[in-house]
Amino acid sequence: MGKPSVKLNGKLVIEREVDFFTPDQIRAQLEKMVGSDRRIVIRRGNEARPLDQFPKDFNLGTEVIAKHYPASTEKGALSQRERYIKTQVASVAEVYGERYNQTVQLDEKLRFVVIPCFSLPKQWGMKTTPILIWFPDNYPANAPSGFYLSQKCRGPHIFSRNMYSKSPDLSAHGWNWFCLNTHWRPDADPNEGDNLWTFLDLIRMSLTIREF
Repeated sequence: MGKPSVKLNGKLVIEREVDFFTPDQIRAQLEKMVGSDRRIVIRRGNEARPLDQFPKDFNLGTEVIAKHYPASTEKGALSQRERYIKTQVASVAEVYGERYNQTVQLDEKLRFVVIPCFSLPKQWGMKTTPILIWFPDNYPANAPSGFYLSQKCRGPHIFSRNMYSKSPDLSAHGWNWFCLNTHWRPDADPNEGDNLWTFLDLIRMSLTIREF
């Protein structure tokens, strides 16, 4: 019996002694080969599913057939990023609408979401601020590296723009940047694991600081 193997576009690319392959094991190898602009799809019998739709520790078996396509090729299904953003924003919008009578605004291109009135701790001298969360291109794999809040807010850790990521400079539109870094663990289910609710909790905790 041969070693457990992974074939990519018909070519043997991984062969090793393992009980079975997981998506995490395959992703670590194949993304180096094909690049981040390609989408890896796993063939299982008559079914084909994108690799990022399997739980990270899922048993894919010992003979894995994979192909890669342009990342924008998503026939008949939402991309993972679109699915997670829409699902999570809908959950937040429902609660904020019922509890706070607020309309959460999702950008049509799914670049960002705006919450009109986010509560501030007393030391900020303001009761609320609007916040804007810019989703990374590879969300939900990576969390936003911070968030935007009104330029009327005065306090520590606020900058006119984010110098360390692709989040744009929105200072001309009345926003300042608040840096927030975290270790992120999303789940196969958009409503489980670390998600938009988690990030809102992190924002709330980060604003409760003692450096005034």
